[in-house]
Formats: sequence, C-alpha cells, structure tokens
Amino acid sequence: MEQLTLSFKNIIRQRCEAQGQLNLAELLETAAKQEFVQLDTALPEEHLQLHWQEFKQARLQQTAFRELRSAQLQSYPFQYLGYFQLGEEAEALPFGEEQFSASLQARPLFVQSDEQAKACNMSWLLELLTQAEKVAADPLRQDELFWEKGAEGNPQLRMERKNGKQKEVQIIRFNNNYSTVSWQHQIELG
Repeated sequence: MEQLTLSFKNIIRQRCEAQGQLNLAELLETAAKQEFVQLDTALPEEHLQLHWQEFKQARLQQTAFRELRSAQLQSYPFQYLGYFQLGEEAEALPFGEEQFSASLQARPLFVQSDEQAKACNMSWLLELLTQAEKVAADPLRQDELFWEKGAEGNPQLRMERKNGKQKEVQIIRFNNNYSTVSWQHQIELG
C-alpha cells in the first residue's frame, strides 16, 4: 500500500516542474467568499507562507486497492508538495508527521506514517484555495474547507469530500505557536 499513496517520499522522486509561494491568510480570505469555505477561528497574525513545488504525476495503471487510495489526490495531473513558513525570514515549519489511513465502517484497514517527511501533499488544498470559484460552480463537487480549532484547540485546515460511500478528510494541524505542523489524509468507506 505504501508505494500507492501520494506521499512525500513517492512524489519527491519525480522531476520538479515549477515552484512558488503564496500567503495562506490572503488565500483563505479570498476563498471564504465561497459557501464551501468556513473560517471558524482567527487567521494567523504573522505572515504564514505556503511554499509549493509542482510535480507531474506518474500515471498508475494499478487498479488494486483503488477504494483505499485517495480518489481526490489521484485525480490531479500534477501533485503539489508544500511546506509552511511563518514570517518572511523564518525557517520552514518542521513536520511532526505525514499520515495516510483508510477505514471501513470505523475499523482501520491501514495506517501509513512518516515522521521524516519534509513536505506534504498540498494538491487538494491548493485547488480549493486558488480555484475556489470553479470548485463552487461545479455541481458535482461536494468539497468543504474549514479553518478552525481542532480537538486540542490548535489551529487547523480541514478538507472534506463525500463521493458515494467514500468520504475523504485531510487535516493540516498546526501547534498553537505555529512552530510545527502535521498532515493526515483519511479515507472512510461506508
């Protein structure tokens, strides 16, 4: 299963096609004009930059475990790895963990964790933030994006998408002082 996920170590092997950076708070404020984006807590006061790198996705002909892989992430012709930086001159925020998981009716099927990842898959987040009007106008899309406080009161970005009996959830969680970030992608099968 590990070779089939669109994780940092699987994407970074490809050739980087482009790179850039964006201001997260500005993107969230602009995207919040769309109904599917909810800002439920204050945005960071400091300049939180999202740095990204674009990689052309190697097309998998593999159909095994299709339901356990991310339909949303697999749908993009390019994958975007990203990391965050707080302040103009600061270092990249270290990642605590990158985790993929899948469950069937709340029973875990697999969990893949990587505590060595230096960036994570930001493809879905970048689409929702930079293409918010297009996503909102698509009647087949059922995406939701939340900037909120998580279970421990830490700020987080949470994306959700339902597709039939499958629900995908991606959470990018910061600690309270924005010194670390973790990333989770969950697939829940009904």
